[in-house]
Amino acid sequence: MFEAKECLICGKLFKPLSGHMKACLTCRKELRKRMRYKYKAKNHAKVLLWKHNDYLNHKDKRLKTMKNYYQSTKIQRHEEGLQWKRKVLAHYSNGIPYCQCSNCPFPNVDLEFLTIDHIRNNGHYERKSLKRNGWAFYKWLIDNNYPEGYQVLCWNCNCAKGHNNGKCPHLEVK
Repeated sequence: MFEAKECLICGKLFKPLSGHMKACLTCRKELRKRMRYKYKAKNHAKVLLWKHNDYLNHKDKRLKTMKNYYQSTKIQRHEEGLQWKRKVLAHYSNGIPYCQCSNCPFPNVDLEFLTIDHIRNNGHYERKSLKRNGWAFYKWLIDNNYPEGYQVLCWNCNCAKGHNNGKCPHLEVK
């Protein structure tokens, strides 16, 4: 093998991979990065043209690859989202997910019909500030250790609460 050399850039000792190496791998990587940056700055139009031509030449292949990737991961993403939903609903309903509206005619509905409700009716503002909805919101709840202020409701109770000034019609005395 080759003897240890001193890097011409940083001065540290390094073990060269070949006899002609005069700089360590870290410095070589940084040097190549700077050279690429200078080349792109100097030949901006040329680089843009190359990127455009490369896109046009490989457009069909890229679209096919993206479509295959999307199809192959679609089921996996769906299962992952359902797992997040199950975890969140189980946590906020203390084990077995059910509608927490006390007078709901459908308390034990399927998982597909259950959803998270913002107790303070601030869901619109929260979705806007978090920029998350659907499964990403369930993931956010898990990552933030299930914050307070949420409950599990069936879809009917949640929508009715949203259109009835924050009160579920099942709770109104007739």
